[in-house]
Amino acid sequence: MSTALRPLGLVKDLIESMKLDLTYAYDDLVFVEHNAFLFRFRDDEQNALDLLFNTECPADEVGSLAPLIIERGKEFGLTIAQAGAYTLTQNEEDETISLAFS
Repeated sequence: MSTALRPLGLVKDLIESMKLDLTYAYDDLVFVEHNAFLFRFRDDEQNALDLLFNTECPADEVGSLAPLIIERGKEFGLTIAQAGAYTLTQNEEDETISLAFS
């Protein structure tokens, strides 16, 4: 079983071009400053990402940001598709955070 290399450098460049910072990358997820959205690498296509918005992000912002991010991604050779939403919740028992996709 081979694992394709993920273009984290290109995603970082994309994020920085939007005047934001990459705050955390883990496995196939890339978290972005302010937590309005994140990227998830897709394994089915090289340089392909899913764009997911935080459920707390207002719908009008999602509607205006998504097309801009998708278009900007093309400038970096990335194929980005809007793919749903996610929710972050802090676990009361410890300092961990749960992530749920919808």
